[in-house]
Amino acid sequence: PPSNLWITKNSLSQPNGNQYHATPTQISSLLTHIQTYTSPSPNSIDLRPQIRRIEQKFLNEYAGLLIGNQCLDFCKQDGVTEMEESVMANSVERKLNDALLSDEVDGKVEVARKPVFVSCVSNFTNFLDLFRKTLRNLELGIPCVILGRSHTIQHSYRWTELLVDLMKVENIDPGMVTYLSCQLDDIKYITANCTESAG
Repeated sequence: PPSNLWITKNSLSQPNGNQYHATPTQISSLLTHIQTYTSPSPNSIDLRPQIRRIEQKFLNEYAGLLIGNQCLDFCKQDGVTEMEESVMANSVERKLNDALLSDEVDGKVEVARKPVFVSCVSNFTNFLDLFRKTLRNLELGIPCVILGRSHTIQHSYRWTELLVDLMKVENIDPGMVTYLSCQLDDIKYITANCTESAG
């Protein structure tokens, strides 16, 4: 097999699939993208309508998929409760973003729209990583770079893949989301070289 093909493991360190780590050439391309990316759309400052339509698809049409994939990776038993918590928290956090964008329009604040790094946690990846970190930043027009992990990687990759597909349906530039399938040293290298260009 290729030298960059790795076996993925779940939370019990049992093999559950494979992933390709980025090659040195791809790492260079990823770094350049993160350092130089700007959305080509002048309307990308406020993506609330599009992202919130995507959010509803995640919470309804794809809720079972998120729960199932999370269970396979984390062996977590209560993904349903986490989705319920997401529904409640998302309502509050959408209002906070509404207020933030309103203040920006009024000249009270300026939202920095540099790419942000999303470091995925273990048990609450739907609630925290997908909704609170990724979707809430995207709807403000902030590009997101989702960091790979040394284990339990399958679920965050799969929701990232689905998110990019749904963004295409909404005509959002897929360059707004980047997934770093890299070894830890490569992730450290990329983040260390993005201190000026990332939020």
